[in-house]
Amino acid sequence: MKVFKTIVGIAAIFVLGVMAGVFGMNLVFKHRIEKGPPSIDVILMHRLSKRLDLTPAQQIEVRKVLDNLETQIKEIRKEYHPQVKAAFDESFMQIRRYLTEPQSQQMDIFEKQLPKHLPFDRKKPHRSKHDKKSIRRRASP
Repeated sequence: MKVFKTIVGIAAIFVLGVMAGVFGMNLVFKHRIEKGPPSIDVILMHRLSKRLDLTPAQQIEVRKVLDNLETQIKEIRKEYHPQVKAAFDESFMQIRRYLTEPQSQQMDIFEKQLPKHLPFDRKKPHRSKHDKKSIRRRASP
């Protein structure tokens, strides 16, 4: 009976560990991966503020420059978006040649879900009001 209880106890610990891992990965996926990375100006502002010990006045001016950079990058992405999309479409058409009918149906679903995960097809960059506030707090002396 002692052996049975030991095996059940170890199995229960294993199952709880698996459940905690699945739950943890689900949270990480929802809060990190689906949203994508923060925009470039948010990342650079944080790093510059931290390394250069910028004053609040400097932070305001640097933020203006970085906002301009973000705008320029968006314009570049708009210009090249059709080419990137065409490359994906062409590749998917080539892949379809090798698929069975059920696989082709799954590919349709995959293609419909894909754009929300690609950075070139996002409608708006991942940035919230909270991002700028938290950077100001962390960067402030």
